[in-house]
Amino acid sequence: MLSDRTYLRNDYPQRGGGALKWLLSAMAAGFILTAVFERLFNTVAFSDLFQLTLSGLEKWHLWQIVSYGFIHPVDDVSSVLVVGFNLLCLYMLGREMESLLGTKHFLALYLGAIFLGAVCWLAVNYRFGGVLSGAWPGVVALLTLFACLNPEQEIKMLLLFVPITIRPKYLVWFLFAVDFLCLSFWEIRGQVSPLRMGHSAHLGGMLAGYLYFRLVHQLEWRNPDGKIDVELPGWIRKSRKATTATTGKFKVNLTTREELKTEVDRILDKINSEGFAALTPEEKRMLDDAKDQLSRNVDKDS
Repeated sequence: MLSDRTYLRNDYPQRGGGALKWLLSAMAAGFILTAVFERLFNTVAFSDLFQLTLSGLEKWHLWQIVSYGFIHPVDDVSSVLVVGFNLLCLYMLGREMESLLGTKHFLALYLGAIFLGAVCWLAVNYRFGGVLSGAWPGVVALLTLFACLNPEQEIKMLLLFVPITIRPKYLVWFLFAVDFLCLSFWEIRGQVSPLRMGHSAHLGGMLAGYLYFRLVHQLEWRNPDGKIDVELPGWIRKSRKATTATTGKFKVNLTTREELKTEVDRILDKINSEGFAALTPEEKRMLDDAKDQLSRNVDKDS
């Protein structure tokens, strides 16, 4: 974790979080505006404009493919609990995933999951119609990716006010089973499931998280410079390793504390935009060296 590093806890607070704040704010604003229009003005014009419906797409309201993820129905008190639960899950998962992936990749994954959830829902419900709203496809995509990255990490949570401990992989498999069964027995037949959810959209969100893990994280399609990663012949790799060992990719003369801070700032900006995995071995060593250097300076000052 970046927050474990001394220079990040003191002089360098952890970067990122901007996209998560905007997503949380947009979701809360969508719910409040829906409640204002439906409860105070007694009209569903706002929700009809941004929820995903077949009639809306026929009117070329294409933004609904993404905007539905920020709209939640206002039916009763349980609606507030649903929105609160979604906000809590997005916050807990988002702060971890945005720090790991970087702001751009985090936002692309979340919005891509919302989009893929809409595509899956339309594929199942194009004959029956209906309405799709809610942020769960994006949230469950983050949960699926987290489970792929940390399948054995224990999560403590409350289930009906009873504390339980569960591993992410089992939680995702449980949610997948529930959504798949509800899709098979109700939604695919044009019926509303007992849970009254868009299960096909949830499965689309899970698929987005899994595809990101397989196609972006696990296979490492791209290098940090954005070029396609093509494996070179062995004799070329050996020659390149030998050259790198003697010359190195770059050398920074860090003679003062200010120069060290400047270089660490550059690396942190790269983590924020591209994710921690985009760092080169030299940059990772630089962070470790900065930790030791700044720790020694702090000890001397004290």
